[in-house]
Amino acid sequence: MTGDGIMERPSIRELLALQARERAHPTPPAALRDLFADESVSLDAKAMVLSMSWVHSGLWPLRLLPRREWIAMFESVGYLVNALRHEEMRPTEPLVLYRGAVHRYRRGLSWTKYESAARYYTGRFPGRPAHVYQITAEPSWLLAQVWNPFLPETGQFIVNVPKHAALRIIPPAEGAR
Repeated sequence: MTGDGIMERPSIRELLALQARERAHPTPPAALRDLFADESVSLDAKAMVLSMSWVHSGLWPLRLLPRREWIAMFESVGYLVNALRHEEMRPTEPLVLYRGAVHRYRRGLSWTKYESAARYYTGRFPGRPAHVYQITAEPSWLLAQVWNPFLPETGQFIVNVPKHAALRIIPPAEGAR
């Protein structure tokens, strides 16, 4: 173990204990910088803390750390599925994903497979025109997926959408507000 209680080569039991600790007391995003600089901490432990920190950052993790730092950390640990490293679970075909946002945040990192979930998030911007954006994400753009098996529509993909990627605005459904 390192001085902060993070194990160098964690067992599954230790990772589960770390996950429980992170749920109760998530590592603040700013503290991730030091964690990722420490080469004695295993990639599995870094992945667990990173994923839990992202999830517990609320709706605006990019306000807590710059986008490039989140991306670099996610890329350094490999593809994540619910806080565990699973490169073999990275989709092999492009995915159609959606995001509800104002124009300024259209290339954010959180995307969903469900257009209805993206529509819900357009309501986060009262008084500002928000849209549902659609991308066809290449597998190499995907950094992680976080989902609840009991509520799959709440899941998200963490996606590094390149500037050249084509974003399509999905018009509101007929009669929608």
